[in-house]
Amino acid sequence: MHILKNMLRQLAATMLFLFIAMNGQTFGQELFNPHRVYAMANRAGGNTILVFHRSGDGQLTQIAEVSTGGLGSGPGELPAPFPPGIPAGNPLTAQDNLVMSADGRFLFAVNAGSNDFSVLAVTSDGLQLIDKAPSGGDVPIAVAQHGNLIYVINEGELSAKMLGKSPSMTGYFLSESGHLTPIPNSFRITGSADAQPAELLFSPDGRYLIITDKFAETFIRILQVNDDGTTQDVHDYVSNIPAPFGVAFAHHKIMAVTEANAKFINGQRTGVPNGASVSTFHLNDDGTLTPISVSVGTGQTVSSYIRFTPSGRFAFVTGKGSGAISLFAVSPNGELTLLQSAVAFTGGKFSAPIDEDITPDGKFLYVVAPMSGLGDTLVLPIPDDAASIRGYRIGVDGSLMPICVVEGLPLSLVGVVAR
Repeated sequence: MHILKNMLRQLAATMLFLFIAMNGQTFGQELFNPHRVYAMANRAGGNTILVFHRSGDGQLTQIAEVSTGGLGSGPGELPAPFPPGIPAGNPLTAQDNLVMSADGRFLFAVNAGSNDFSVLAVTSDGLQLIDKAPSGGDVPIAVAQHGNLIYVINEGELSAKMLGKSPSMTGYFLSESGHLTPIPNSFRITGSADAQPAELLFSPDGRYLIITDKFAETFIRILQVNDDGTTQDVHDYVSNIPAPFGVAFAHHKIMAVTEANAKFINGQRTGVPNGASVSTFHLNDDGTLTPISVSVGTGQTVSSYIRFTPSGRFAFVTGKGSGAISLFAVSPNGELTLLQSAVAFTGGKFSAPIDEDITPDGKFLYVVAPMSGLGDTLVLPIPDDAASIRGYRIGVDGSLMPICVVEGLPLSLVGVVAR
């Protein structure tokens, strides 16, 4: 009788598993581990997530496009000396505007055009919108999640025409089902007017939040996360080089910060040619930073977005202003060595590579290049479908071999998550 009861329990569990999986009602890796790549279209008329199946050799096939229930920002404008109003790339110059929960169950996306953000569940056939909540400010540009906590940060302004607004952030509790509840007293102004944050990221243990401010004070801000989910200041660090941008963690609390080296030149925010760099720090238990490698140059322009391989041995940095990917070696104690200033190119000097992600097995790197359709020739007006996602196989020495290109994507394309 005991054996029969066990058999019936196992049969019932199997039938429930199959029913849920077939109907797409349970989400994430608990039922399946889809090999996919996600990117955000960020269209002003309605934001969507593009869902691609990833084959064993890294090729991408689009299988779905799912609404976030909000609005994107649309493409930005070319900087001077071009006439105003000419669209170019996307204006969400921030890392982590599209992120996935550590367990692979949920995707979080900012809606910069409607001042909110969305929670989408991973399903067997794509994604399902679960919840949407206000960002607490103007122009949400990045979201961070750790456990049951989510924070979203607002830039406050999208262009030089809107200067004078301060960035802000607010927090939510995330339920097991993916629904959001505001964290009381979590709203805060995160910097002075025109600071323009570029990153919001939890430390691996969830005890701290890191914010980079590109322009006002060019600070790296460290906030402590309290037991009730609220935050408090720990310390602000002036960036070694102006315009701190992307943040990523390797092993042993080693934190890297890219330094885009963009500043006002002739009244416009412009990257110093071949002047970008990366610094590494040790994040101490008390939330302070100890420098390791200081401003190691990439040899590229406006290098902004950074990802470590799962082993922590290598880091890839995209050069938005030069259309290249830089390769760094990372020592066990976090020291950086530039191996190749341009280990790969992303479709020409006008391709403007931005966000990137590496698959959990460390085999593939995927990069969003909003203007790769231009190659090395600036064509005006820039086509609405000039963007691409470019895939590379990562060699044991950190080398990159191009393996796929998905072209004809929206010019406003931003964010990428690879699984």
